[in-house]
Amino acid sequence: MLLVLFAVAMAMVLGLSFINAQATSTVVAENSVKRMRARAAAESGIRLAVKYIQTNSTWRTDMPNGLWLESHQFAGGTIGIAGEDETDGDMADDVTEPVTITAIATFDGVSHKIRAVLTPESATGTGGWIAVSDKIELKGNGRIDGVGSKAVISTNKTSRDKIKIDIGAVLDGDVFVGPGGNPSTVIDNNGLITGSMSVLEAPVDIQTLPEPSLGKSVGDVKYNSGTSILSNNVHCNKFHVEQYAILQISGNVTILTDDEFRIKNDAQLELLPGASLTVYTKGKFKVDQNTRSNANTADPSRFMVYHLTNADVLVQGLSTVCYATIVAPKAEFSVKNYAEFCGSYKGKQLTVENDAVFHQDGGSGSEPGIAVSNNIVIGPGSQIMAMGTNVVLTTNSTDLKTVQINNVIDGDVYVGPGGDPASVISYGGPGEVTGTVGALSAAASMVPVAAPGGMPPSKGDVGIEVDTTFKAGQYHYSNLKIGGCTIQIQGAVTILVDSYFAMAQADLELADGASLKFYVGADMILYSNARLNANTADPYRFSIFHLNPGHTIFVNSAAELRAIVYSPGCTLHVNNGTGSKAPNSSTAADGGNSNAAHFYGRFTGANFLLEGGGRASLLDGHPAGEPSGGSDTRLQVLWDEQP
Repeated sequence: MLLVLFAVAMAMVLGLSFINAQATSTVVAENSVKRMRARAAAESGIRLAVKYIQTNSTWRTDMPNGLWLESHQFAGGTIGIAGEDETDGDMADDVTEPVTITAIATFDGVSHKIRAVLTPESATGTGGWIAVSDKIELKGNGRIDGVGSKAVISTNKTSRDKIKIDIGAVLDGDVFVGPGGNPSTVIDNNGLITGSMSVLEAPVDIQTLPEPSLGKSVGDVKYNSGTSILSNNVHCNKFHVEQYAILQISGNVTILTDDEFRIKNDAQLELLPGASLTVYTKGKFKVDQNTRSNANTADPSRFMVYHLTNADVLVQGLSTVCYATIVAPKAEFSVKNYAEFCGSYKGKQLTVENDAVFHQDGGSGSEPGIAVSNNIVIGPGSQIMAMGTNVVLTTNSTDLKTVQINNVIDGDVYVGPGGDPASVISYGGPGEVTGTVGALSAAASMVPVAAPGGMPPSKGDVGIEVDTTFKAGQYHYSNLKIGGCTIQIQGAVTILVDSYFAMAQADLELADGASLKFYVGADMILYSNARLNANTADPYRFSIFHLNPGHTIFVNSAAELRAIVYSPGCTLHVNNGTGSKAPNSSTAADGGNSNAAHFYGRFTGANFLLEGGGRASLLDGHPAGEPSGGSDTRLQVLWDEQP
């Protein structure tokens, strides 16, 4: 059974504008969360199946032609995976026949289905499906992988260090350098390349594109509200879709822009059944700020982008997802700041950085998957530190590769009772455990949390944007958003939030002698320099309890959280982002990084994800359930669910 831990792919869906939103925006955001959770689980199902196939030589005889995993419970939803040989219905009779993998995930009534066809073949010296004439840079924990098969990247260049992979970075596929080049000098690999390093048979040909004739420009075109349908060709100056607008494409539509093409600010571009969209642009092409482009079809071939000048091509931002095929012979293409791009690219230069992911779609021995003429750089990894002692990480699981370590853990790691650390723990890049590696004598107990009694009636959805004091007592909300202000806690305070909590560009401070118990029912999203309990630096004075499984505490984009977190069935996701911290946050003495998301304290829950240069600092002392002989640390990281 394919039961292995996969990383939670959901990213934040609330920007600072959400803090200002009314109830309608809350519903939009919650629906977006459901769609993203379902899609993330379905994508993970595809990758899970692909990984199983890649690592098990007997998969064709071990797995049936049909259902592989049925309605598996995960994170409040379900996921199912099927594998089928659609050629003759017999997967075991011919190892060259393709297999179709289907993943269907459902979360709170919203379903997402993804199909991928895997064709056994090996890459050759003609490349894959991303081709550039200059360079590719992967940095800041950027990642390139394949959808349904491994990625293939190439550069036409033969000079030194034109492909660079830094510590903590991953290229899940093959690399080709220019004809006559030496891979050992062209490729500067300090990260992880899972495939081969070879030489192109011939340079990749990237031709200049002709401009279509679509008549006279109609000026600027903008969609900024509601749902609209576009079924005719358009020649315009600027073309914008923004502000929660949804633009649906009907039929085969071509757009030519003399200036910028942009999708931004929570907008969506959808293709109706049978539709396709071809965009020719002379200005910048930008997809950013929590947008989804062609995500409803998940078919990059239906959204074609031809870039005619050297203006930038950009896909960026948290929760930004784009499925497209991009051809830009003169331009630089950047995927960055947590965005996800799925498709193919031919052009001058590609950069993937700041925890963005490029999922290469398609690719074979006939075209380069990622072809560059210069550099590839994938950035450094995250850190876990101890505040005065070393780290202890534990998991109740005994399943294969439950613990994935891609950087140095200065401490101890324990797997579930009876588990084999050699199989439960996997290492990548510079991953290493400096202390003890062993098995727990007994699984850690995690009892569900109940909401506190005697709470007042809910005040509904509340947004706080002015300095506010919470005096000793109990407070109850449906959804709570805080931004651009300082919250002070005086005395013993209990706060219950039935659903979501978001905080950005704000401080939550505890006065002398104060304490805070915080109960939350759904996701807790902290970002953009949100600082919680940073003024006391004492996690014991701030306790967080998750009431329902399947949710996440996000600590992103220079946010800082100092707390004792008890979240059975939930995830703590610490992921570095852009921005700068204000003074009086983390310091060099406790391993602080003025530009990093940072968690200080203790966490008990389902999944702990630390990536993108995020930081976790652990407290001194023995936590309950720590294995005898373990190190003195108050942070116990527990994985108790295996999707």
